[in-house]
Amino acid sequence: DTTQYTDVNLSAFTAYDYSISACTVVGCAASNVSSVTTLESTPVQLVIPTASQITPYSIVLAWDTPASPNGIILNYTVYDSTDSVIFTGVALTTTITGLSPFTQYTYTLQSCNRIGCVFSEATTLLTSEIPPNLIDPPILTIIRFDELEIRWSPPNAPNGIIQYYLLRKDDVIILNSTNLTYIDTDIFASTTYQD
Repeated sequence: DTTQYTDVNLSAFTAYDYSISACTVVGCAASNVSSVTTLESTPVQLVIPTASQITPYSIVLAWDTPASPNGIILNYTVYDSTDSVIFTGVALTTTITGLSPFTQYTYTLQSCNRIGCVFSEATTLLTSEIPPNLIDPPILTIIRFDELEIRWSPPNAPNGIIQYYLLRKDDVIILNSTNLTYIDTDIFASTTYQD
């Protein structure tokens, strides 16, 4: 005569030990232990990857194993916003290079075991700033013999948030401003100035 019991609500890929005891009115005796490991299942709860280091040209992306791997994790894959594969492997970090300064990049992480895969939510990271470049020279317009309008455009590659502009006349700073124009009235007729 065999008695059976179905154990439910077990966790995936987890070892369990079972034993049985038989009892009479004078006492109980226990069997040896039988061990079993439940089957693998798709991983769950993969946390968003984070940046452990950000420079103008690279990001070190790091992550943890899923909260419930439900098996042996075979690989991690990092995708960018165009679904291009940036990294595949078992490491918990990767360095992404060849990036542009002060630019947003979006990445998604995938973790897989033999049964299936889970994706993290996307993370968007911003590379660090560097000084601006590709700055066009100012445009000078003579208004009168003693008045000059100076106009300029933001840099073609700001590489960050422009805080202010410094305007120099003959290598002397004459303006510290966020404006893109300046009227210079401190000039003299028939005089050459260097911007």
